[in-house]
Amino acid sequence: MEKNTKQTQKLAYEILRSKMYTSDPTTITLGELFDIYLEAQKPLVKASTWERNKVSLGTIKSILGENTKVEKLTAGWIRQRFLATGKSNGTINEFFTRFKAAIRWAYKNDVIDDIRFIDKLDNLKDTPHAVKIQDKYLESEELSAILDTMQHQVWFDLTLFLALSGLRIGEAIALKRSDLDMVNREIIVDKTYDTTHDLITTPKTYASERRVYMQDELYDLCQELLDAKILSFSDILFNNFGERVSYNSYRAYLRRHSEKAIGRPITPHVLRHTHASLLMEQGMEMDAIAARQIYVHVTKKLEEKWNSQLKEVSILR
Repeated sequence: MEKNTKQTQKLAYEILRSKMYTSDPTTITLGELFDIYLEAQKPLVKASTWERNKVSLGTIKSILGENTKVEKLTAGWIRQRFLATGKSNGTINEFFTRFKAAIRWAYKNDVIDDIRFIDKLDNLKDTPHAVKIQDKYLESEELSAILDTMQHQVWFDLTLFLALSGLRIGEAIALKRSDLDMVNREIIVDKTYDTTHDLITTPKTYASERRVYMQDELYDLCQELLDAKILSFSDILFNNFGERVSYNSYRAYLRRHSEKAIGRPITPHVLRHTHASLLMEQGMEMDAIAARQIYVHVTKKLEEKWNSQLKEVSILR
C-alpha cells in the first residue's frame, strides 16, 4: 500500500483474508503457513515480540522443513525431529509452544482443517524449577566480587545500577538524565530499549510503567551519574561518548567478568533477580518488592511506609 491509514490497513487485511481462504489446506506447506501467520500478527503485537516469533518460527521451519506439507505432519515425527536437534527439554518445549500457537491460529482462520495432532505434543520433562533458579541470582558477596573485576566505568555503573534498582536492562538503557527525579528520589520508568530494532519503545507491558524509589545507595549512585554525565553533553544516562550503550557489548562484558569472578556466566536479567532476592533477605515485604519491579497501585500511606523501609536498605553490605 502507498499509504498507512486505517482504510488501507482494512483493505490489506481483506486481501490477506482472501489469500488465506483460497489456500488449499491439503497442499499448504509449513513455510507458507508461517508466512501467513506472521503477516497477520504484525499489526497486532510489538515489533520486538514479532521479531522473536519470526526467529523462533524460522528455527522450527529449518528443523521440520520449509516445504513439508502441513497435512502430513504427525506428532511422533515432529517430536522426533525436535529431539534430534540435541536441544534441552526446555528449548524443545518452547518450540512446541511457538509451533502450536501458529497451528491453532491457522485452524481458527480456516487455513487448515485438522489440528488434532498437536494435542499429542505434550511438553517434555524439564529441569526442576528449584534447580534452575539457583543460578538466577547472586549473593551479595558474588555481586561485589564481579564489580571488583570491572575496570570499564560505564559497565561498572550500569551493573551496580541494575542491582540497586531492579530495572530491566532495556529500561536502564532507555533512561535519560531527566528521568531521575532527585527531589522526590524516584526513577521514572516509562519506556524501554528494543535491542532487536535499536529503538526506544513502550515498556514490556502497560503495568511496567512505574516510579522506582531511590534508597540511599541508589540515590548516591544516581547523583554520581548525573554529575558525571553533565560533561558528556548527552541526555542519555548510560552512554559512551554521547551514544547509547550497546546491549550486546555489555552482555558479553558481564558474562566474561562474572565467569572470571565467580566461575559462572550471568546475564543482565540475573541482576534484576538479585535485587529482589537481596531485598527479601533484608526483610522487605514481598508486596513492596513487587510494587518496585512492576506497577502495583497502592495507597499513599502504604507507599510511604515501604519507601521508609527501603531508604536505608543496603544491597552492598
